[in-house]
Amino acid sequence: MRLFLGLSLPAPARAALAAAAETLKPGLPGRWLDPSDYHVTVVFLGHWADERVPELIAATAVAAGVAAPFRLGLAGIGAFPAAEDAEIVWAGVTGDLDRLRSLHAAALAAVVPLGHSPEARAYSPHVTLVRPKPRARIAPHAADLFPSFPVDDLVLFESRAGPRGPQYVPLARAALQG
Repeated sequence: MRLFLGLSLPAPARAALAAAAETLKPGLPGRWLDPSDYHVTVVFLGHWADERVPELIAATAVAAGVAAPFRLGLAGIGAFPAAEDAEIVWAGVTGDLDRLRSLHAAALAAVVPLGHSPEARAYSPHVTLVRPKPRARIAPHAADLFPSFPVDDLVLFESRAGPRGPQYVPLARAALQG
């Protein structure tokens, strides 16, 4: 199973991102995420055997148990690795980024003992909108997309391959309680 720990977005935030995405679609072919799949990845876990999922559910609860609820917002459109060579076009995450980074650290602390190898690159929270095909040049902008929403749980997601791109299925939720 291909798994990650992440944050679900509330329906109004997903709708605001979907509206922003619609303005980008003309002239930007690619694999667009369905708005129901918009999320903020906290830790990408990669491939895990089905029988390890209960351990990861427990680790999700441990990480959530030390993190207090907080608020995030969405602003700006950017790209990885760069706007001139976009492989991923994303919406930026704003708000209490210190608490988000603390949640990221708590999640890593919970999954590394299970054999997870953290990514070498720095954590860069975002919401993926599209993977352009072919890579594209985009015009980044800093507009506010959604001012603020509560983050009150950590979700273990499975990424399932589908004909129209991946679908992200919640396997477990753990309330932030720290």
